[in-house]
Formats: sequence, C-alpha cells, structure tokens
Amino acid sequence: MRTVLVTAADAGFFPLLVDMLTTVHEHRPNADMSIAVMDVGLLPEQIEQLKPMVDRIIVPGWDVDFPARAGAPPAFRALTLRPFLPRYLPDYDLFVCLDADTWLADWRAIELLMQAARLDCLGIVPELHRGYRYLFNESNVRQNVYEGAKPLGEELARQLSSLPILNAGVFALKRDAPHWKIWADQLRQALQGPLHRLVEQCALNAAVYKFGLPVHFLPAWCNWICGHGIPMYDPENRWLTEKYLPYEKLSLVHLTDLKNRTVNVNTTTGQKVQMKLNYRDFAAWRDKG
Repeated sequence: MRTVLVTAADAGFFPLLVDMLTTVHEHRPNADMSIAVMDVGLLPEQIEQLKPMVDRIIVPGWDVDFPARAGAPPAFRALTLRPFLPRYLPDYDLFVCLDADTWLADWRAIELLMQAARLDCLGIVPELHRGYRYLFNESNVRQNVYEGAKPLGEELARQLSSLPILNAGVFALKRDAPHWKIWADQLRQALQGPLHRLVEQCALNAAVYKFGLPVHFLPAWCNWICGHGIPMYDPENRWLTEKYLPYEKLSLVHLTDLKNRTVNVNTTTGQKVQMKLNYRDFAAWRDKG
C-alpha cells in the first residue's frame, strides 16, 4: 500500500518542520513511506533546505470558498486543505498526517496509525488522559470547541464540546475512506462563520460523531498534547513520558501551546527541571546532561 506522510508549514513554522522531519528520518525503518510538505508560505531558501528531506513540496490553493477567505492568512490553507489531500497526492493509498509542531521519539505511533487506517478506520488520538488539565475544567478548551463548531449548529456545537476531542493534527486515513468527503462538506459549512483556529478539527469531529464514521482510537502517548499537560522526564531512560504511573514513554510529542517555551518539567524520580520541549532544544538539553 503506497503511503505518504503529509505535513504543512509556513516560514514561521520552518524550524519546527525541520525538527519533525529530522525525527521521522531518524526513526522510520525504511524509505517505503514518501514525505510531502504543503508549502503555505515557506521562503525560497527554506524550500531548498527541505528538498533533500522530502519527496514532494506542493503549493496548495484555496480548496474551499468562504466569506472570510479574502482576509484569511495564507497559512490558513494548512487547515482548509486537509480534507482534500487525496486530490493533491493521487498516487498514494494511505495518508499519515502530522502537524509541523510534532516530533517523534520512536516509530510506534506511526505504525499504530497505519494499522488503524488499514482497518478502514480513521486512525486518530482522542485528547483524553488523566493528566490533561482541561478534563478537570482548568482551561477554556471546551469553550473553544463550542465556538469553533457553532456554525455547524448550536445543538451540535454543544455536543462536540462535551464529547472526546479528536485531535486533527495527527491522523491516518485511506484514500478510499468516506471520511474525506463528509469532512469537506462539514468544513464548508463551518467556514460560513467567523474564522476559528479549530474550524477544520471541529468539522472532522462533526463528521465522525454526527455521521458515525468508523474510527479507531489510539492512546495518548501516540499524540501527547503538551498544552493540556506538561509531560514527565525519565532521567534513567532519557525520554519524555506520560504524567503519572506507569510513566509510559511518549512516542509522538505535540507541542501545541508550549512550542518555543521554557517549562518546568517533573521527573519520574521526583526532581523538577527546566527545558524547552522543542525537539532540538530537548535533545541538546538531554545530551548535555
């Protein structure tokens, strides 16, 4: 099955993109999986630097017409293009999609995502973990979901704000899956309202929950949302882990709100350390210690 890993970035996300691609090359077992980058505002010199690391660099258009499009930043195409990836990459049967602010500690998450997609399901990670603070009403995450989903209808928005959030930054799906079209239809409707950074994620959640599309849920360590819970550090094994015992190693780290920020990290041995969770900063800190 021809598989492609897809991501997107503009000039501001370029350092994160390079970090993510570096970890992909470090951990992938072979070169069978192609890599495609959707260019939503990269600089010419950045594109040249990327060429040895990827197979395809594609400049997407606007796949959806919507009232606020004229004022939308070019990088917003990274969100609106996702339901249309099979159109951009017609030579592939299975798509693994990663946000540029993710990085891999090993290949387990990617392998599970692909296995889930091969079951004719959407392979995706719900934003559920006992260490995520928003589950204890310590943030405005649910309100953000509600606001992003309001153009889909008041009742559905309330439902989505109370259901497990399916994070659209990391998923896998086969070309022939019904999800793409239904997701695109929900996205068109959602974009009729004000621009919202969660619009395409809310549209995907609506497609899954409203239409009962087949989905296979993976554990939190396959897409750890750092903005929901700062991970732990295991000094013996020198890797990041879930919060709380048994301190499962994180396979995929999703920086979200904590990119480029220094944070206090608890260790599995009871200490507290300061670090940045960006891959190159974390790796330099780890290797120095």
